[in-house]
Amino acid sequence: MSNSHDQTVRAAVAKATEETATAAQKKLTGKEASALRGRLAVRYGIPIQLADRLKGDTEAELTADAERLGAIAKSSAPAQLPAPPVQAQPASGGTPSVGPGNFQSIGDMMARFTSEVIRRRFES
Repeated sequence: MSNSHDQTVRAAVAKATEETATAAQKKLTGKEASALRGRLAVRYGIPIQLADRLKGDTEAELTADAERLGAIAKSSAPAQLPAPPVQAQPASGGTPSVGPGNFQSIGDMMARFTSEVIRRRFES
């Protein structure tokens, strides 16, 4: 009886393995492929804007491509913007004009901009 049971279990496992392999090799429809590309992009750290660049007709092919692209994306260091130049205060002690690089924060920029607009408005 155990021999018959073992054969049944082996047959069920073989069938399940074959179905899984067939499902992995099944060509995906447009919506399925698009949704899978999005999930793979998130899983492998690929910017979502590049998800449609993943290549493959099956889940296995898309996953392999996502693994490769994800490894590249993780190894690339993000570009850093250079710090803005620091400008000295004018020697006359006046308020410097509004321009790039001569403010420390957005609030500072807005305050200087407002002051400059008011000064120019009432100066004329």
